[in-house]
Amino acid sequence: MSKSKKALLSVGAAIATKKLAGLFSDFEFDDLLRPMGLARRRSHWGETILTLGVGIVIGGGAALLLAPSNGKETRARLADKMNALAETALPKVEESVVGAATGFDMQGARVNFAGAHVSI
Repeated sequence: MSKSKKALLSVGAAIATKKLAGLFSDFEFDDLLRPMGLARRRSHWGETILTLGVGIVIGGGAALLLAPSNGKETRARLADKMNALAETALPKVEESVVGAATGFDMQGARVNFAGAHVSI
């Protein structure tokens, strides 16, 4: 074989190799699985939580709009429910903080929960 034919052959091989490398550099595992009807499992928990949050907001808004009582009564009822929830939850939070502080050796620390000072 002449030197020019060998040079042309090596240049052609180099070009073909570069094109093949470019072809396979964009190749992903999903490209192999897709023709077989398979795919990797992906986590959609973020989308699920976002959808749940949007549903809660829309449902809450619809409930307030379609409530049988007027706005003033609904707000008063909601305020009463929230105050009752705060009264029941605050002692449990204080108990948890005291238990955690005891477990972590934080004796003497002061914690402020919604204006209620808790001494440990």
